Amino acid sequence: MKKYIAWIILSLLVLTYSCKKNEFEGERPDKKLGEAMVSFEKALVSAEHGWKAHLYPDRGRGFGFY
Repeated sequence: MKKYIAWIILSLLVLTYSCKKNEFEGERPDKKLGEAMVSFEKALVSAEHGWKAHLYPDRGRGFGFY
């Protein structure tokens, strides 16, 4: 019986100290992604002569975007 009580107390202590919420340090990932998307859009829109893209999917057809 003492063995079970010791295990219950130990498990409660472990659960109590393991579930503490830590503050997030650093820059949030969604903010980094938003900044990256803004910089990519700015690079695409500000191109002097535009952009060309050629896509070749697995089925053999090619697509061009200008």
